[in-house]
Amino acid sequence: GNGAYAALGYPGNRIVVVPDLQLVVVITGDLAGADSRYLVDRSVIPAASSAQPLPAEAQAAQELASRIAAVSQPGSQAPGGVGSGRR
Repeated sequence: GNGAYAALGYPGNRIVVVPDLQLVVVITGDLAGADSRYLVDRSVIPAASSAQPLPAEAQAAQELASRIAAVSQPGSQAPGGVGSGRR
């Protein structure tokens, strides 16, 4: 009854979208379907349900903006991430 949508993949990958909570959950790995559904339904969704947003973290927001700016430069690569060439 929470209006969620899910995309299931192999082996145990799952994407769950809960519009009412503005929540997207992504599980990658070999977690059986019933186990990943239980994890989302019994732990993630209840933990994400809150009447108030989380407080802003100024230092984290500044670090994120700095990293985005750094990888937005032509020819730059994200360390260990998209564009790094690491697989």
